[in-house]
Amino acid sequence: REMEYAIEAGIDYFAYCWYDDALGNALKLHQTSKYKNDVKLCIIVQGSDGADIHNDVAKLLKEDYYMTVLGGRPLMYYFAGDEFAKDQIKYYRGLCKKLGLPEPYAVMLNSKAGEVYGAVGDAIGNYAISNDGKNITYKQLTENATSKWSSYKRSRLQFVPTVTTGYHLLPRYINPVSWMEGSDKVADYATSAEIEEHLFSVLDMMQSEENARYTKANTVLIYAWNEHDEGGWICPTVMVDKNGNQLYDENGEKLIDTSRITAVKNAINAYRNKYPKAENNNEQTNATEKPNILGILSDGGDSKGIFVIIGAGVAVLAVGATVTVILIKKAKKKD
Repeated sequence: REMEYAIEAGIDYFAYCWYDDALGNALKLHQTSKYKNDVKLCIIVQGSDGADIHNDVAKLLKEDYYMTVLGGRPLMYYFAGDEFAKDQIKYYRGLCKKLGLPEPYAVMLNSKAGEVYGAVGDAIGNYAISNDGKNITYKQLTENATSKWSSYKRSRLQFVPTVTTGYHLLPRYINPVSWMEGSDKVADYATSAEIEEHLFSVLDMMQSEENARYTKANTVLIYAWNEHDEGGWICPTVMVDKNGNQLYDENGEKLIDTSRITAVKNAINAYRNKYPKAENNNEQTNATEKPNILGILSDGGDSKGIFVIIGAGVAVLAVGATVTVILIKKAKKKD
């Protein structure tokens, strides 16, 4: 069902954090889905991922449903220190050469400009946009994002914009988890209308000639599919009243809140209507004809059910996983 939500919204791929435990279930289930070619996938290599995953990644890179950019280059994100990323980027470039594949497009997340240059990465980006430990509005959070992009351009770096749907870690402050600290300083929860406005503005921003020069991979990451307790999600949830009580219809069935995924869909449709040439243009000839790719970021998933029920991420994932969304306008073949 989550795959269907993603397809309907116009999301092109999920970017999955790699896990060897239950959090890796989402990635595995994606590969069994009958929709796997409708919503593609790519991976986010983390600092703990080394030689033990190389064979599994090699198999993935050869699949038709692995996300590519810029004429077939496998898209790979790195959420790791610069020295580790440097070694892994070098390894996967050599691996793809052996496999007869184009060189991967390496995007380093949450890195500094010097680290990207040092690791010979292709681009820079962010897993999430932080509130910097302050109580701020959602609008101020989006301004934090745009300021980062300006700094990347000043450093003459290619970048992948991250569209934020929030950063509100209060649930983790109240109910601590072992792997990170929460905070009572948060960005206000976003409304669906604010998410729609922010996503459209980023897609629109990439159409300018100036910004197109720095976003040649033509992809946008959305944080996130299901980082519910971090305050950034678009995956549908149960509907509740103002006191948090779950709501049901007249038949006793759970009501589902699809407002955020609908906001994403609306923003994509508005973009397509404003730039109709982007839908049919397979070459990046000029800024106003440049299609955009949207992706969702996923931290994994502990889903126990079947991923395809009649058919979940980063594609749109919800069950026990953290996901970031990436939206992509379709081009030739895998691109």
